[in-house]
Amino acid sequence: MKTKLVHYLYPGLAAILILLLAATAACTAEQPDGAPSDPTDAATDAGARTSSAPLIDRELVAEFADAQTAINADWDQFHVDFDGWRATLSACDRTAALAAFRNFAGDFGDVSEQAKSLPGTGLTRELPYKVVDAALFEEDALVKLRDNWQPGNTELQAAVKQERDNASRLLRETADRLDELKELDKPEEREAATEFSEALAPINGHWDAFYDDYDALLEEQADLYPEEVIARLEPMVDAFDGNVVKPMEDLPDDKATEAIAESLLEAAEAELDEVNKLLDSFRELSDASKQLEEVMDEVSQAVTDAQEKAAEAEAQQTEGQQEQPTPPDPTPAPEESDPPTTDEPEAPPPDDNSDLFTAMDEQIELTQEVRKATEQDLENLIEGVSEEDLAALDDFSAAFNAL
Repeated sequence: MKTKLVHYLYPGLAAILILLLAATAACTAEQPDGAPSDPTDAATDAGARTSSAPLIDRELVAEFADAQTAINADWDQFHVDFDGWRATLSACDRTAALAAFRNFAGDFGDVSEQAKSLPGTGLTRELPYKVVDAALFEEDALVKLRDNWQPGNTELQAAVKQERDNASRLLRETADRLDELKELDKPEEREAATEFSEALAPINGHWDAFYDDYDALLEEQADLYPEEVIARLEPMVDAFDGNVVKPMEDLPDDKATEAIAESLLEAAEAELDEVNKLLDSFRELSDASKQLEEVMDEVSQAVTDAQEKAAEAEAQQTEGQQEQPTPPDPTPAPEESDPPTTDEPEAPPPDDNSDLFTAMDEQIELTQEVRKATEQDLENLIEGVSEEDLAALDDFSAAFNAL
């Protein structure tokens, strides 16, 4: 298969070498330093489920891995050729350099276009993504180098190297996923995944109950004072910590489900942290409200004391006047009126604190995405890989080999 791959890629590499010779002829001779690139692999992470679960065709996966190795070798050779030519740039003729850059970017653009056409269904539905990103990263950097290069300016060349490193990282990640695919359908891992799923079920039930309580609070919070929100949140936080986070730390520990357990625990801890921040925000509002109420009480008491002192002074003055005889007042006495009411004034309506819930809402959205993804991964482990998925992997392998 590697021979076939090299047969496809050799014309492109030959063209690149011709371009290198042409560019070097226009430059002062300067021996390049070879810079071998990091070896990379390609494949992408994916999963699928079905009721039937035949074993993976080990030969097919091994064949895919061999082809991937061949592609990496040719891709690395491109990097070596480019590095060799780049080392002579300081004294290059501008016209020849720009012409070479155009051809480099154009050749790699073909790689990107082929990467975009990679098939992806079933087990391989996400497999092309990182391969496409890896190619586009390098192509974008080469295009910028082509359009903006100036003699003696190495900044853009450094950017090409950085994007090459990014591409290498993505391809290494897909290689790790390919290793995982090779390990699917092991009976012991199915058993471990089933045990993990059974232990996770009651935790998921409490998690969903927390969401129900939170949604109810969110609908009613506009009519609640901070103290009332606190009274609702405190038991929710305690229940989430005790029924979700802590039990999740005690889930069955197995290599097959380790990544799933870590993702769920990180999401739960992030959510617990965010709801505690929400609770603290309302506690601060409540404390501020109490402090304001205490100040208002002090002011009210001061006013009352002043009124009482004024009334006492007026009464003493009235008593002194009553000791002197006064002529009768012809003015009729005023009619008695009802005494003033002493009812408490109505409390103002609660403030709108809906903005305090924004961060928690965003965290819940992120958590639900994690839960959905891990649920799919767990189902894939339990149910295994179908013949349709293996056929999709075969289709992807053929297209990737052509690339």
